[in-house]
Amino acid sequence: MNKRVLILKSGLSVRELIRLKNNYVDTKNRAYGKNIKIKDIESFSDYIYFIAYLCWNQILMLFLMSVGFAIYGYYEYGVVINLSLIHI
Repeated sequence: MNKRVLILKSGLSVRELIRLKNNYVDTKNRAYGKNIKIKDIESFSDYIYFIAYLCWNQILMLFLMSVGFAIYGYYEYGVVINLSLIHI
């Protein structure tokens, strides 16, 4: 899929895209001004793709850690936690 189409389908508002663009420009100026080696993200679409990847990666890590603690609790204490909030 084209990166521009992916950005359009992301559901970001114009205000959010402008804020991302400003953060992108600030990050590039700050990193290159101090001669810090960072991964080259040259285009704005690559930057948005990279940030989205980091966000999804962290959500997945949070989910896997929660499952890990639940499995540990089950084996340690033999207790299954019911996560359903609404009983019909």
